[in-house]
Amino acid sequence: MKFSIPVSNIRKMVSLVRDVVPARSVSQEGTGILMEAFKDKVVFSAVGSDIIIRVVDKESKIEEEGKAVVSSSIFSSIVSSFTPLDEHKVGTGSVIVSSNFRNKVLTITSKTYYKNGKTADHKRSIPLLNADLFQAIPRYNSDLSVPFPGITLIDSVNRASYAASMNTDAGVLCGISMCSSDGNFTCVATDGVKLAEYTSKVDDKLDFKCIIPTKFATKIVKSVDPLSEVRILPEKQIFWVSSPGVLIGGFTFRGDYPNYKPFLNKPNKKIIVDKKMFLDNVKNLDFGDTDDMSVKLKFCNGNLNLVTVFAENEGIEVDYMGEFEIDFSIKFLKSSLQSIDGTNLHMEFSDNSGAAYFYSPDAMDDKTEFKSVLMPLNK
Repeated sequence: MKFSIPVSNIRKMVSLVRDVVPARSVSQEGTGILMEAFKDKVVFSAVGSDIIIRVVDKESKIEEEGKAVVSSSIFSSIVSSFTPLDEHKVGTGSVIVSSNFRNKVLTITSKTYYKNGKTADHKRSIPLLNADLFQAIPRYNSDLSVPFPGITLIDSVNRASYAASMNTDAGVLCGISMCSSDGNFTCVATDGVKLAEYTSKVDDKLDFKCIIPTKFATKIVKSVDPLSEVRILPEKQIFWVSSPGVLIGGFTFRGDYPNYKPFLNKPNKKIIVDKKMFLDNVKNLDFGDTDDMSVKLKFCNGNLNLVTVFAENEGIEVDYMGEFEIDFSIKFLKSSLQSIDGTNLHMEFSDNSGAAYFYSPDAMDDKTEFKSVLMPLNK
């Protein structure tokens, strides 16, 4: 195998595949990435415990077809050391990657250009891993995939992911529930305290339901261009997403997502406040000294005071005539507000122990609906 590839291209490819495989594994091949050179393209693949990814480059010049497996961490460290050519033609333009199976090494050669006009040739070699032991890549049937609006997929994942549990023992609560039915695409995540539900209208009448790990959802956001043509293939065990140059699949959770609807008791107190003003005041009270610091929201006839053990912000104007107090984790309150756009923040409460709704009507249209829900602290 031998090919020449622009440095900027190989850096991008490696950045997408390197974090899929673990740094250590019982088998060395379990930490490797597979490189394949075909007649018209180079493909990098990685298979982890919950994610599969293939990245394609069609600007490479193929001199010899073939394949090789190398350590992801070693190869990534070499590739990250290259600086792509800038506007002054300083840096490294391209590298030549070649494998020698007799000597069991992969060689990377490059030429670096400096400001003084001088150049330097570099040659680095790393050991090959056994390609026959590389974990098999599950088959992806592109003929069964269907187009899906990329911006909807990415936006939905971004809105919901903050509410998923970070506790790896939490099962399906470590993931995002996706459901498409009757022209509605809904993403839901909750850890039992925070909950996010984002619903979008889609033209395609797709019908599927799955739960994807949050790590995989984050990888989709980083790997897929939302403005490009995106196709999805929801299968029983793997959810596939493809866009030009990238194919990514994630193993889905088995079982059903908990019924979160009873969590959403209809509130009877509606309060309106300027979103930026409210969020700025919340941030000003968060000194980051403790993860479980609480903030008390004290509403009193058109005014809101925010109170913590360290400080108090007074006189925030709100559209609510009445008296009411409720306590939240300041950390969770900030995360619940971060995905809400718009100018005016609507807050709805039933009482000081029931779920609280946060949303902004001026950020929604007839095609989207976003609910950020947070349980208060019971004192």
